[in-house]
Amino acid sequence: MFNKLYDIIDQAESGKKDGHLSPHEIRKALAKRWLAQAISRLIVEHESEWSGPMSKWDEIDRHIPQSRKGDWNQEKKRISTLNWWDSVKGGHEFPRTSSVHHLHPVAIVSNFVARALDCVTYKIYQQSGLIEIITPKHINSNRRNRVRYVYIDNIGAEHDIGEYTFTSASRVGPGNRAINGTSHLVDLRNIANYANGDVKFGFQYDERLTLRPYIGTMPLASLLGAMLDVGYEDISCNGFSDALGHSIGGSSSHRNGINGDFKYLRSDESTQTQPSLHINTQPELMDETRQNTFNDALYKYGWHGLLS
Repeated sequence: MFNKLYDIIDQAESGKKDGHLSPHEIRKALAKRWLAQAISRLIVEHESEWSGPMSKWDEIDRHIPQSRKGDWNQEKKRISTLNWWDSVKGGHEFPRTSSVHHLHPVAIVSNFVARALDCVTYKIYQQSGLIEIITPKHINSNRRNRVRYVYIDNIGAEHDIGEYTFTSASRVGPGNRAINGTSHLVDLRNIANYANGDVKFGFQYDERLTLRPYIGTMPLASLLGAMLDVGYEDISCNGFSDALGHSIGGSSSHRNGINGDFKYLRSDESTQTQPSLHINTQPELMDETRQNTFNDALYKYGWHGLLS
């Protein structure tokens, strides 16, 4: 976790990583809530604030306005009375040096305490594209039709994306004929946007064509992973299956909430407010770079049969 976090924070002004975390880089990282949360969970070794020579405080003298020199001298006297580390180091099991480990006592607990799982949970891993399904041994009857999604980003931070109700329907084959098995379907109209710093997505189900807003629980995990990877806020979907998992509206392949239609992403990011883009007549309106990036993300999470 630390190596990934270090690489993200290490953003030199030149744009190149230099292997050193400057105070400016750390302050910049702390301004981002999702990074600050990850940093707060680290155990960091550095010099104790209760130790060290007073000469290090003298380095600040040149930055103090002349009119405030007297106040600063009084502050240094106060600091010197708090400089107690040298009198205890090496004794009473204190470290022998002034370089000690520091931790955030509340945040560090989150490294060891996880929210109890009381419904089926999908964990989506950004680094590998792996989707883990966790089914608790015991689920209360009022939680058996609930599904939760958690996204684990590249630095190991968990993002609780949401919890949704799913319905169950018999699986169907070609012609919507019943076959063995059960589909678990979530209504796309209930999917809420998510934003936590740079980890975000914006999603819309467009009802203007056909009413087929039901997606399978596993395909939804794949979709959430792809949207969070790219961070686009104008993703728009025309539908998957109907409430029975049937393929309707002239399409024969949108069965069991597995296959769906998405609008091509527009260069002006108006995808959600505009009708579907026909690239055979208006190819210049499509954002090819973003579209390819989104396609790659969908492939990463298991959609290997993308059609245009």
